[in-house]
Amino acid sequence: RAADADLRRAYEFNDTVVQRLAVADLALRLGHEAEATEAVHDALTLWRSCHGECGAGGPARASTRARSRG
Repeated sequence: RAADADLRRAYEFNDTVVQRLAVADLALRLGHEAEATEAVHDALTLWRSCHGECGAGGPARASTRARSRG
């Protein structure tokens, strides 16, 4: 089912963004401002990439790119 696959990809995308923000939060708590800034930037870049592409498989592609970045 395409709709189920799309929903799964959207959840995965959301999870990836939330994970980046969790990394930023932890880095701030530990006083690692540069790492926190990078993690927030990554989350925003990921979100923006989907925001411009959503409706055409955006979350799936964006999520795949994020996982490939590590």
